[in-house]
Amino acid sequence: MRTTYLLATMLACASAPALAQPKPGCDVTGAWLIRQSNNAVVEMDVRRGENGGLVGSASTAQQTGSMVGDVEGRNVEFTIKWRPNKAVGVYQGRITRSGDQIMGTTYNQADPREQANWVVERRFNNCQ
Repeated sequence: MRTTYLLATMLACASAPALAQPKPGCDVTGAWLIRQSNNAVVEMDVRRGENGGLVGSASTAQQTGSMVGDVEGRNVEFTIKWRPNKAVGVYQGRITRSGDQIMGTTYNQADPREQANWVVERRFNNCQ
């Protein structure tokens, strides 16, 4: 009887869905203000999605968009799908050793020649 109970408990635990764990990396959740070298300013609200990746909203003076991406260690990658023009911005960056900036490059997915540098200046926690 005890063996049957133990086996049933093990099977129940094995079949339970695992919750997505955040990927290791700096905590980049919260408000961002991206300043780009092409004079664009993007406001973002970043949070962890159900799969552990990054999700959020983005806006400029002219448009709004949705953001999805990832952070691994100090490397940050995400895309912003802009409305209403449906352009997609691809962003890649790295959190500085001091954890107080992300610096990177961005480009238009439809025309990678449209590029800009960008920076976010704020404190990012739990960087290793």
